[in-house]
Amino acid sequence: MIRVGRHRTPGFTLTEALVTVLVFTFFMGTLFAIISHGFRSYSIAVARADVTTEARRLVLFLEHELRSTEYFSIALESRTIQGVHRDGFSFVSMRDWAGPNSFDAIEARPNWDRYFIYYATQELPTGQLVRMVIDPSSSSDVGSYPYSLFASSPDTFMPDDPLEVPKTDLTSSRVLAGKVKNFEVKLLPVTQEIDITILLRQNGIMTRRADRTREGGTFELHYRVKPQNTK
Repeated sequence: MIRVGRHRTPGFTLTEALVTVLVFTFFMGTLFAIISHGFRSYSIAVARADVTTEARRLVLFLEHELRSTEYFSIALESRTIQGVHRDGFSFVSMRDWAGPNSFDAIEARPNWDRYFIYYATQELPTGQLVRMVIDPSSSSDVGSYPYSLFASSPDTFMPDDPLEVPKTDLTSSRVLAGKVKNFEVKLLPVTQEIDITILLRQNGIMTRRADRTREGGTFELHYRVKPQNTK
């Protein structure tokens, strides 16, 4: 008599299947978290690189040109909108510092023949930082004094659209930085220095405010410049 035994069919029990699913889910969740963190880190690095590039460009222009000007030629227009500064100011300069007639032969002072205007537009939540070059057609309009047209009507030279600036004596207009949250300029008469604070928004970076709302991260520039041609 031949006995036929029972053969177990290969496969997984319900418990083994559940354990496998849990392990696979945990593995995929961990992998997804690692990938998400990598993309997040990459986005932050790109945002910081962008804002650092803008900061270097600002320093390259603004600080260098302010060091070459005269303190008493600065005309400042302070503006605030919803608690943030969007200031603007102008100051004298020269078209060619190496020219044969660039300096007065007797007093050795610069023969000023150009003005710069820097200002931040008032769009919210962020504006733009604009640099304008003014070359007055009449030499009598230039000197160690504030640019008269800017001093008398500053808003005319600080529109939200730089293309709306009057073309009279305007040589060039350039946006140096976008995403400007705050641009504050202070004049320090005692030390004859200019104190500047610029707050740039960093895309891809979020911070939590005191009221628990979230907003984009910021990058702050703060420096103080002393004009070297002040008499």
